[in-house]
Amino acid sequence: MGNICNYYFQEDYKAMGGVVSSLVQKADSEYTILVQQHKSYERIIRNVMLRMIAVSDGKLSSRRVPLSELEYSEPANIQVQEVIQRFCEVGLLVRGQNNEGQAYVELADDALLQGWQKLLEWKQKNHESLILQRRLTPAAMEWKKHPKAKYLWNADPCLDLLRQILNSDHNWLNQVETEFV
Repeated sequence: MGNICNYYFQEDYKAMGGVVSSLVQKADSEYTILVQQHKSYERIIRNVMLRMIAVSDGKLSSRRVPLSELEYSEPANIQVQEVIQRFCEVGLLVRGQNNEGQAYVELADDALLQGWQKLLEWKQKNHESLILQRRLTPAAMEWKKHPKAKYLWNADPCLDLLRQILNSDHNWLNQVETEFV
């Protein structure tokens, strides 16, 4: 009986490795195709995918990202929409709607969090920005709904850093966050 259970466990394990490997290969392939089209996709894909990551107690998990959070100024917005569309078509991302009817996009499988080396490298290099982004995004969205001075970060020490990011080649701010800063 133990050998039979062991056999099925190994087969399940191989199947899981196959799923992870397949997703990672698709992610690498789409990334390469888009970056070959235009170098700017390198930054666009990184920014989109990093918004799909949540870090809590040092652990990675995926997060649903409202499509409103993935709106950027032109021409980046066109590329963002193309990335979302292509990654959905090949099964890396999925679209949905929450209970309030708000459209979102999320990773199709958490295996990408653990297996896609490029995503793990981006997360490592941008860890501090991710923490800042998770603080900034809700504040900017709330400010957009209720444009009042009390939502602004006038005295926040992060504002200088955000201004530097805004004016850099590594700008990851979406449209609302840009307006907020």
